[in-house]
Amino acid sequence: MTGFRFLVLLLAGSGPQSLYSQQLLQDFKLIAPYTSREMIIDGHLSEWKGLKKHQIAFSDRELNQGGIDRILSDNKVTLNACWDLNFLYLAFRVQDRDIRAVQTAKDHPQLYLDDMVEFLLDPGNDRTNEWLSDDIVYHINAAGTKKDDRGSDEGISDAAWDGKGIYAVRLMGSLNDTTDTDEGYHVEVAIPWGELGISPGNGKTIGFNAANGDCDGKGRQIFDWAGAWPLRSPNQFGSLILTGRRTR
Repeated sequence: MTGFRFLVLLLAGSGPQSLYSQQLLQDFKLIAPYTSREMIIDGHLSEWKGLKKHQIAFSDRELNQGGIDRILSDNKVTLNACWDLNFLYLAFRVQDRDIRAVQTAKDHPQLYLDDMVEFLLDPGNDRTNEWLSDDIVYHINAAGTKKDDRGSDEGISDAAWDGKGIYAVRLMGSLNDTTDTDEGYHVEVAIPWGELGISPGNGKTIGFNAANGDCDGKGRQIFDWAGAWPLRSPNQFGSLILTGRRTR
């Protein structure tokens, strides 16, 4: 296997649906403890060793994706979160035996078809069925390219929005070489609280979902943690819950 490391820093109601959302709120929880440790966004994830007890794991399964016929991915994803007074941090570990990503242009409309991670945040935790101005999504592919957008008061995605998150990608394997077997890749992210428009604190709950795209030449292979469809559906998100420090 060819060793390869890629690093990028970008400074940059009632009814059945309501009941479904309540069930997700209960079952899908990601605990994000407070950290006083300096988090180095380099994709190595060495600072995360003591936080593994809070990690979640998800893989593909039969999901309702609007009737799309697809082959299930064999990827496995683990995810951790933590926070300090400046950032919300996320750490993805993706097991992927064939790492492929071809999009190198920021906000390319087909970036989601690459090997990539996606995370969606509803900072206000209002859990509407619209993509509103507080809702944001990032896609980061294995080549270190970003696609992001934010909602609007009209419920329409603003693709021109440019998030200021810092991130790094590290590959355990080779990129776009189908002749070898890869281990996978890491994606480490820091999102400033100012971008989310909220102040962090113990017990703060944020609507949250995460997804993985697997580009194995088998058609569209995208799966998410909470089982939301469409993915930009905050009323179907899980919960990211901050613990630890009391006040800002």
